[in-house]
Amino acid sequence: MSGTGPVVTFANDRYFIGVAGLVNSLHVIGHRGGVIVVDTGLTPDQAQRLSAGATVLPIAGADGSLLAHMLKPAVVQTVRDHGVRGPIALADCDLVITGDLGKLFQQAADGHLCMPPDGPPRVQGRRFQEWLTELDIEGPLRPMPYLNAGLMVFDPAAWEDEFAWWSRRCVQVAERGAQRLEDVQTSAASEMPFAYADQDILNAMLMTEVAPERIHILEWWQQGIPEPEDTTRIEDRRTIRCRSDYGPVMLVHNLTHPKPWLPHARVRLRYAPYEELLARLLDADDLPVRVPRSDIPAWLRDDPLHRIERRARRGALRPARWVRHTLLPSR
Repeated sequence: MSGTGPVVTFANDRYFIGVAGLVNSLHVIGHRGGVIVVDTGLTPDQAQRLSAGATVLPIAGADGSLLAHMLKPAVVQTVRDHGVRGPIALADCDLVITGDLGKLFQQAADGHLCMPPDGPPRVQGRRFQEWLTELDIEGPLRPMPYLNAGLMVFDPAAWEDEFAWWSRRCVQVAERGAQRLEDVQTSAASEMPFAYADQDILNAMLMTEVAPERIHILEWWQQGIPEPEDTTRIEDRRTIRCRSDYGPVMLVHNLTHPKPWLPHARVRLRYAPYEELLARLLDADDLPVRVPRSDIPAWLRDDPLHRIERRARRGALRPARWVRHTLLPSR
């Protein structure tokens, strides 16, 4: 299994465990296109550990006060400044890659932007008229699925004008103070036009400024996510191969808060495939990036005792999840 271009991600010190899992997942599946981690605040020790499995680059051209959710245009510019040419896969560090990205890189070489939708059809309708006024777009908003920016495969050269537009609007929204990062975690996030920051701005652009034939949308089930309809299961823990009821799964994305490696996450473990894959990808002998065992939260350690604990906690939370997904409105 091999890729045809680099996977690019970014992280600070709080997201080191997540980015280590992503880098190691690419090693396990045999990705040959390279991995780049743009350093937005890693410690020197973390950067050194990641360099065993990736090229680590310092972020360039980004205001340190810029929201983390607004950094992606600066990350793209960073890799271009370092001479990277051709298609790239821009990936969040709270996901792991479980399938071959080769076909997406081929689509990107033909000028397409490849992205997954933000979930099953039930949650694909996010759009706001405020996007038009706040971003100075004529509109109207074209009907299309709302896409998830956790994985974007494209050739920056083919999308130079669009990404310059995206970058300017990200800075514009951040400077206006339209959103604070913590707002994403409030119960009202789904009603806030820019709750998902750069992702909302990107979708506004794709729904108005970009021809539909330039966008390649993955099937929703190719991205394992914590939604009731998701049937992702781990077929082979060693090779991290995953499958749903519909076919092979290409990536597994944790969209929950707090992220499972952060403090207080132990009592809120929610998405079994991601947690189990992350535990497998942190401290095994076949991995290039090794996370010190002392830095791995106990609930993410890959041993029989903690596997049992994760299953028990998820079982205890299942009734509450049923109530939330069945009786409460979706995002």
